[in-house]
Amino acid sequence: MYQSTLFDGQQTRPLASRMRPEELDEFAGQQHLLGPGKVLRQMIDQDRVTSMIFWGPPGVGKTTLARMLEAGEDPLYVARRLIRFASEDVGMADSRALEIAAACYQACHFIGMPECNVTLTHCVVYL
Repeated sequence: MYQSTLFDGQQTRPLASRMRPEELDEFAGQQHLLGPGKVLRQMIDQDRVTSMIFWGPPGVGKTTLARMLEAGEDPLYVARRLIRFASEDVGMADSRALEIAAACYQACHFIGMPECNVTLTHCVVYL
């Protein structure tokens, strides 16, 4: 005989994980950066997010924002950044770097996510 418990049907993820916003419009606080027309919001909306370091006290949403950006990042954007990296930095030492990065972009364009993760990883390791 099965006896139900108080926790039947409850998610096993921690409460903080279940309460974490999944979209920028759900993000509370940091309106001076993420509000409409503000600098970071414009970068995200225009898909022009560069490498950045979030700094601040605990609980202000640094990890949440980083996870949101990572989860929604377009693989073609990542591949374009690899092409730029291959042509500027690595390309000076390895003339095949640009060729491999361009092939990575084409593969990502054709197969999409999640399959292109392998191609992106291969390119990053090569570079």
